[in-house]
Amino acid sequence: VGGVPTSVTATEAYQAMESGVVDTVAFAQHAHLSFGTINQADWWTANLNPGTVNCPVVVNIDAYEGLSAAHREALDSSIDEAIAHYLKNYGELLEKWDSILVEKNVKKVMIDPAVIEEFKAAAAVPARDAWIADMSAQGLPAQDLYDLVQTTLAASK
Repeated sequence: VGGVPTSVTATEAYQAMESGVVDTVAFAQHAHLSFGTINQADWWTANLNPGTVNCPVVVNIDAYEGLSAAHREALDSSIDEAIAHYLKNYGELLEKWDSILVEKNVKKVMIDPAVIEEFKAAAAVPARDAWIADMSAQGLPAQDLYDLVQTTLAASK
């Protein structure tokens, strides 16, 4: 697609855009707000999702197992409430995203579906095939996992 991928940390993204080291960054909406990159943006793609980044919660298993039963129960019982809070806040952000773009004078760009298919052929398909081959070589059911994800995504649309 002509771009040169450049790795910068999330905290360096604003400065990298401001200084011209990069022309654009790919973040979820909340991260554009958190790191201020939306303030450097001229445009935002409404229908191009170049990937996903998981936001895991990591727990040191030794520390977790060292908790008293009461503290472990307090932690475990807070999970559903914490996820509900996260989803509510994220949903509220998505509902007001278009007004944020207008406020920041950021043009919403729709990529032609044919161009998205070209992106997939040039980048996604080779990356997917390499991942399936690598994971299969490690004895993991990579094709089955990939197929499950694709089937689940299709069913949710």
